[in-house]
Amino acid sequence: MTPDQLTSILDGLYRGESQRQIARRVHVGRDTIGAVARGEPVTVDEDDATRAMGTRRLRRPIRCPGCGARVDTLPCLTCGIEASRQVDRDLCHLQPLGSD
Repeated sequence: MTPDQLTSILDGLYRGESQRQIARRVHVGRDTIGAVARGEPVTVDEDDATRAMGTRRLRRPIRCPGCGARVDTLPCLTCGIEASRQVDRDLCHLQPLGSD
């Protein structure tokens, strides 16, 4: 199930739609709609933003090998941000071409 489908399910439940109507509209099984209605955990696919950043969501948190933080995505976003900042700092020290 995608995050958009989950949002649509929650909207439908809030509006008072029947679980059968929601299942037909969202193309998800009624048992999944029931699990969402009962507040049970459901599996949601990675969203487009997570895929675009080149990360993947883990089933359970682990310790990042770089910084030691508990993370549920790899590579660790904190380490990724720090690596990006380091690249920016390195680029600031470069001299423009032809400025000798």
